[in-house]
This record gives sequence, structure tokens and C-alpha cells, in this order.
Amino acid sequence: MSTPSGNTYTDQQFLIEAARREMLLAMIRRGRVRLQFMITELDEIGVSLKYNMVSPEFAVVWINDVDAIGCVGVLPWMEEQFEVAA
Repeated sequence: MSTPSGNTYTDQQFLIEAARREMLLAMIRRGRVRLQFMITELDEIGVSLKYNMVSPEFAVVWINDVDAIGCVGVLPWMEEQFEVAA
């Protein structure tokens, strides 16, 4: 089998590349599911905060628990709570 650049793969090289491709695809699928989970959690946090079901401080803890703090950003009053580096 040859590549567009004209290089010839051995069977072993082809199998290694195929395995790497499958592993990367699995990691992408896993990442996509994780992001969907984070979106759902952020929606729930937003609704809970909007209807005063949780305090802003609790919402921040919840956001941090689902590893979404990097998506949301950090306000000055949140820095002390999480010792976030500037």
C-alpha cells in the first residue's frame, strides 16, 4: 500500500497506523461525550442559579466539580475560593 506521497507502508506500519487512528477516534468520541455532559450540567447549574435553588458560591463549586471552570472563566471573588493562578 502506498501513501499519496509515494511512500510504501509495510503491513506492520499499516496496522500500527490503523491502531493509532482507532485510538484517536475513540478519544475524540470520549471527549465529545464529556463535552455533552458538561453542557448538560452547565444548563442545570444555570437554571438552578436563575431560580435561586443554589447560591452563587455553590454554583461555582458545582461548575468546578464537573471540570467546567475553564469554560466559564473566573471572577475576582472566585479566585480566593479556588486559589486560581492569574
